[in-house]
Amino acid sequence: MLDIRNGDVLIGISMQHDLISGVKSRQVVDLKSRVFVRSGHPLTGPNVTPQQLEPYPIASIVTPRWNDNRVLVAEIMKQQGLDPKVGFRSEFVMAVVDVIEHTELFMAHSDLFPSIAFQI
Repeated sequence: MLDIRNGDVLIGISMQHDLISGVKSRQVVDLKSRVFVRSGHPLTGPNVTPQQLEPYPIASIVTPRWNDNRVLVAEIMKQQGLDPKVGFRSEFVMAVVDVIEHTELFMAHSDLFPSIAFQI
């Protein structure tokens, strides 16, 4: 943010940020939540609730310096009084896809994830 305000950076894109004076913000995309599971997983309906996800471990993609030490879906589930379990985390997207393709784990992501390309 300081680099933007100082003119060293023209534009920045962020999932989360705290604005500082002299920097304007605009929403560039409206993300929708998605849950990815393997074919034949017990949760294959069009909508699932955090309560329905609770029995299944979470598979999470690690984005360095953004979610190194956190799993957003687990935080949301905890806020609702649930007890989420993180089963697998990796910086390698295909490793996470492989795990959810062969287990009961689920991956929470957004509609930016190319779900058609993977046919999980």
